[in-house]
Amino acid sequence: MRAALTALAAVLLSQHAAAARRLRHRRRWRASRFASRRSPFATHTTLPDAQNCSWKALTQQLDHFGSIEKTFDQRLCLYDGFATKNITRVLLYVGNESPVDEYVNNTGLMWEYAAKRPGTLLVWAEHRYEARSTPDTKGMRDCLSFCTVEQALADYAVVIQKLRAIYGQVPVVAVGGSYGGMLAAWFRLKYPASVQGAIAASAPIWGLPLCRPPLNGGAIAVARAFGKAGGSEHCARNLRGAFPLMNEIGKTPTGRTFLSERFRLCPGSLGTDEEAGLRLAKAVQGVFFDVAEADYPFPSTYITSAVGPGNYALPAWPARVACSELLDLMVDVTDDRVTVDGVSISVDWDATSSDFFPTASVSDLESMPHLTKLLHGALGAWSVWCNVTHTLKCFDPSQCDSSNGDSPWLSHETHRLSDGHVDGVEAARRRLDAVDATLKQQTPPFATTTKSDTCSTQYAGGAASAWEPVVCNDDLNLVNYLHQGDTDGLYWPPNHAPNETLEDALGPIGSKGAGCAPPPGLAGYPTTSDPWSQWLDAYFGRKSLEGYSNIIFSNGLLDPWSSAGVYDDLTVIEPGRYTGPWLRNLSSSKDVSALILPLGAHHLDLMFSDDDDPPEAPYARRVEFAAIDRWTS
Repeated sequence: MRAALTALAAVLLSQHAAAARRLRHRRRWRASRFASRRSPFATHTTLPDAQNCSWKALTQQLDHFGSIEKTFDQRLCLYDGFATKNITRVLLYVGNESPVDEYVNNTGLMWEYAAKRPGTLLVWAEHRYEARSTPDTKGMRDCLSFCTVEQALADYAVVIQKLRAIYGQVPVVAVGGSYGGMLAAWFRLKYPASVQGAIAASAPIWGLPLCRPPLNGGAIAVARAFGKAGGSEHCARNLRGAFPLMNEIGKTPTGRTFLSERFRLCPGSLGTDEEAGLRLAKAVQGVFFDVAEADYPFPSTYITSAVGPGNYALPAWPARVACSELLDLMVDVTDDRVTVDGVSISVDWDATSSDFFPTASVSDLESMPHLTKLLHGALGAWSVWCNVTHTLKCFDPSQCDSSNGDSPWLSHETHRLSDGHVDGVEAARRRLDAVDATLKQQTPPFATTTKSDTCSTQYAGGAASAWEPVVCNDDLNLVNYLHQGDTDGLYWPPNHAPNETLEDALGPIGSKGAGCAPPPGLAGYPTTSDPWSQWLDAYFGRKSLEGYSNIIFSNGLLDPWSSAGVYDDLTVIEPGRYTGPWLRNLSSSKDVSALILPLGAHHLDLMFSDDDDPPEAPYARRVEFAAIDRWTS
């Protein structure tokens, strides 16, 4: 699981219609549903999926921490086909912000482990307020207030309690990816008697504001995917030079004509103002976050179906495909200048100037071979995502400037204050103005809540329906992708003011904003928000690992969310290629480790094995299998 994913923290949730559009999810999986040679299943046999489940409904208390006598049915998938005799262990996927079927279909790690370890029961639990695990809200007071991280973790504890009532005191290991990885880690922290260990894949638990993650960490990871470390040599640098050139060229009618032709734009879609080239540059780079997140070594619809155009498979290694015509260095790029074909433009933070381009004719521009090749390559990079259907006859920048309109969500996923496409100084002002409309201050589950209101309609379950309430109720604000365009080596222009701090972006620690506006007919979100996520920071202990044991935190370094992962040394996520050990001990005595996949995308290690996996992927799965064996022996 979210997302998505291009840079900044906290969206205006009062615009619920737009938020609902961004949250659409669809059935998704890797394009091939057949086992690889590395799989424990017979080669070329059909991989298991949700059709293999025994579907159950577990009645859960809506409020585990209060006296409300209301329940809902939580949907579970159980598979015991590998346990022909006794159940000796349980792997429990703690569902996140999608229908649980999607995790059943894609969490190959669980299926492959169980196939090799007879006696393993597989269980996938759907997150409350998600898909078919949504309570009846009509006539309920504060119906949205019960969708929180704390309540979800309590649900999973009850699932284990019920399983042990049937199978005895079997050991359980939690598995999760993305927000689910966060839940898996937090579940082990808060309920150590319920779960004996956790595989927390691509879990950005150090992305909360008070953890002080690198604000440009997401952009650095995307640049890694589009650069030499990701297998594409000069691609990132070429694109970094292309964007200010596009801005400068687009200032004149002649330049706009040239750009429209080079990018095969739909008639009239570029616009006629001097910022047209800048908008196009932002549209092109706006899709890169999701391409990097989805940079799997096999064709996959996992991310496109989650936050993009639908059930259309990206090619294997999509960032490399995007870069296929940008491998040779075509531009000279410095902090204040870009030169192509002997022509230079000056770059002053988020502005450009030139003596040549304001008077250049179309024939002048067409006579520049490196410029022509550069823009053709940029179109190819954009097309990998925007024309994943292979049906577009022309491109409209307003229709494909990022995966879901204007923001990545963790899986798809977190909220941000601006759309990442705002000029530097203005971006700072926009973020400060937007703080009042972002997240709300969540009180502990035992504290007094805000004014009660009665919900007059049913909350529409469905895909990704759990995410907005969790973010609004718990102030789950991730900021590791807040900045881009300064030192990452790919994006331009910077979407923040020079030397901007987190305090500049969010306001002083302790400042409050307005709470989320609930959908029509629904209620329950608190009236204030805390962009600093102080409650989650206090509840889960910031960056302290003191309470953790028996956990593997895995991260693929091509994934933008890896910059908010858990490491012993943050040099792991510095720009460039990582050459250190794949397994790093965080606490030997407590069996807490970090797994590093230099060529891994979003929780690649949880996916089914593939013949084209980079070598660290099967290594990671072997380490995870051994850990599960230790914890359940």
